[in-house]
Amino acid sequence: MDNKSIARQFDLIAKLMELHGQNPFKIRSYANAYNSIARNELQLFNQDYNVLITLPAIGKTLAQHIIELRENGKISVLEDLITVTPPGILDILKIKGLGAKKAALIWKELGVESLGELEYACMENRLITLKGFGEKTQQDVLKQIDFLKKSKGSVLLSTGLIYGEMILDNFKTVFPEELFEIAGSLRRKMEVIKEIDILGTVEFDVIVEKFYFGESFTLINNRLHFNNIPVSYYYSAKATYSDQLFKMTLPEYLKTAENQEFLEQFKLVPPECLDLIQIKGQRVPDLSSILIEEKDIQGIIHAHSKWSDGSHSVENMANACIALGYKYLVLTDHSVSAFYANGLSEERVLHQWKEIDEINKKLTDFKVYKGIESDILTDGRLDYNEDLLSGFDMIIASVHSVLKMDESTATRRLVKAIEHPATRVLGHLTGRLLLGRPGYPLDHHKIIDACAANNVTIEINANPHRLDIDWRWLPFAMEKGVEICLSPDAHNIEGIQDIVYGVWMARKGGLVKSACINTKDRLTFENWLSSK
Repeated sequence: MDNKSIARQFDLIAKLMELHGQNPFKIRSYANAYNSIARNELQLFNQDYNVLITLPAIGKTLAQHIIELRENGKISVLEDLITVTPPGILDILKIKGLGAKKAALIWKELGVESLGELEYACMENRLITLKGFGEKTQQDVLKQIDFLKKSKGSVLLSTGLIYGEMILDNFKTVFPEELFEIAGSLRRKMEVIKEIDILGTVEFDVIVEKFYFGESFTLINNRLHFNNIPVSYYYSAKATYSDQLFKMTLPEYLKTAENQEFLEQFKLVPPECLDLIQIKGQRVPDLSSILIEEKDIQGIIHAHSKWSDGSHSVENMANACIALGYKYLVLTDHSVSAFYANGLSEERVLHQWKEIDEINKKLTDFKVYKGIESDILTDGRLDYNEDLLSGFDMIIASVHSVLKMDESTATRRLVKAIEHPATRVLGHLTGRLLLGRPGYPLDHHKIIDACAANNVTIEINANPHRLDIDWRWLPFAMEKGVEICLSPDAHNIEGIQDIVYGVWMARKGGLVKSACINTKDRLTFENWLSSK
């Protein structure tokens, strides 16, 4: 082990000690040792104890650490610190400019324990609520998280789609007469993408010879990469292109099928629905005429404004929806228990209602509805008293805190919230953040049955970090007669357009138009609101 590797061990000890608020003098000694060891020309790993204690910034304790590292392959002090630190915090400490003190604030004040949670907190403007953080810091953190995630080799569907289109544009500019299409998991709109598959009618060697490789588009070990994401390129002659595109889009378990007649029946199935075949275990019916499309969405449900943790005013959000052709907006800022998100006190709720009334007076053929994203408390109750709850047009009930639950606790908590008469929509069912944290374990069958029994709609949270409820449960929800709500969970004007990712997940799960509440026109939707 070289000196830099040893120094990194001591640097991590110093950071973790600072993170946990330990003795500042000990922290300084480890930090000083990091700097001294990294610059020392003498390789320390194989030196005797008596030599080590004579070196600058290396005393008896640190010398013993180096001996322990050589003999056991680890330092027990560091192992003990790692044991009491959430694994994701170690990733957060890799972000330049944060430091241990800021990482501790993020952990203790926001409850953030992973890069994915930190990214989501930044997207919801929560970092700037902490002392010592500003807008620039928040943006810098987002950029570094993006880099770290790419280096791990997986990206969200939203990033994959953007990159895929950029790759196609690049290829078609250089080879305008040729065919290029996205294939594989990205064409099927899987929620997380490990690589981008491209099928083209130009042979790979010709692309390598003619194509310009620069900062974004690189060739590493004879494999294409775009912004550090692997690109698998496949060649096809034009005569067999459509057949090849179909084969290259099939899920892995279907690619190995030898019965061509069996595969032929799936050629008319929309690519994003091909994964349904494995879930249903039978032929997927013709969904082309009834499957939900983005143009079917009439209104936006689940959006936040400056009243809580959003970036824009209620009126700005309404005007953005109008510009996109929607007919209504259900504004659902955070409830009072979500203090980290500037949740609304009862008094502020009443002020917001007054503002919404004034905005609606100015609008024609559009309406803003008074909603709230009410926190589901640890015992399953909803935020606010019954009188205030009864005044909202819609209540989305969501879990935002105390996420570490076993299956029975989590299921019981959600079922109680579902059974509350005021609950109209169950928000982001499992609390998952893709590439950030897994959802809490749930008995989905019990949850969906409870929604069916209590006339509660389940949300597909369309934020590309969530995409929750998982599309794999949509067939069961429809079988039980549970309606679905597509929600962008928008915290700014740009976030409204995240609804498209919810549409893709809905289509993957075979959601039909009639089963989605925000395909209703405004009058029908208003009647629906008052029906419970």
